[in-house]
Amino acid sequence: MSATLTAAELARRVRRRGMRIDEQTAAMFVAFWVPLGIARETTPGRFELTEHGWTVARGLLAADPDEVAA
Repeated sequence: MSATLTAAELARRVRRRGMRIDEQTAAMFVAFWVPLGIARETTPGRFELTEHGWTVARGLLAADPDEVAA
């Protein structure tokens, strides 16, 4: 699975989850993730998770065994 997004799109997606984040903060996260190998810039201003990033995300987003989809 591969999807690219900009810092602005990342901020909008996170806000829909109920967290407060602005575009500048999202850009700082992406800037931090690139040198760690979590994300890569595919074209200027567009980013995607690397294979390592997906592994990290799976660990962070692991569902609780009792959690059900709404």
